[in-house]
Amino acid sequence: MWNLLGYLKGTVNRGIYFGPSEHGTLRGYSDADYARDPADRLSILGHTFMVYGGPVAWRSSKQQSVATSTAEAEYVALSTAAKEGVWLQQLFRDLNPEFLAHAFKGQLYCDNEASIALARDWKVNARSKHIDVHYHNIRDLVSRGRAEVSHVATENMVADGMTKPLLKETFDRFVKLLNLSAPWRGVLK
Repeated sequence: MWNLLGYLKGTVNRGIYFGPSEHGTLRGYSDADYARDPADRLSILGHTFMVYGGPVAWRSSKQQSVATSTAEAEYVALSTAAKEGVWLQQLFRDLNPEFLAHAFKGQLYCDNEASIALARDWKVNARSKHIDVHYHNIRDLVSRGRAEVSHVATENMVADGMTKPLLKETFDRFVKLLNLSAPWRGVLK
């Protein structure tokens, strides 16, 4: 309780900065922490969506079933993020059809090459046939051109702080990636 209060007191002057950016489109970052909880071995999934340099949606939660590999945990997280991205795309279209006219061809970033390969390849193999069908919606979005999945280096993974505890240095980098800043200081550099 005291840690939470200390954190809130120390961050009371922080805010989300939106500003001129080449990234006016909706960008999603998906991450997972494989088998994080030693009691139930459920992985943690997290995602963050950014527009004009600032986060507009984020999530961190336990996955519903035990993943049997890092790739599966990341793939489940990617699929969950894709669902959120489709919903956000429709929300932005409803608010202002021109606002994100080119947004969300579904630009999703992931730091796991195996899960990206699963999202791009419809072939079922021995390593992926056990993954529940409802997580394969990301494959459908990719095949229809409604989503594009790209690799991002772990040090640039905006959703990293949503899935695991971070050391101070890593947390500070996470805050910068989220573009959180003190109002009187402007954007963090």
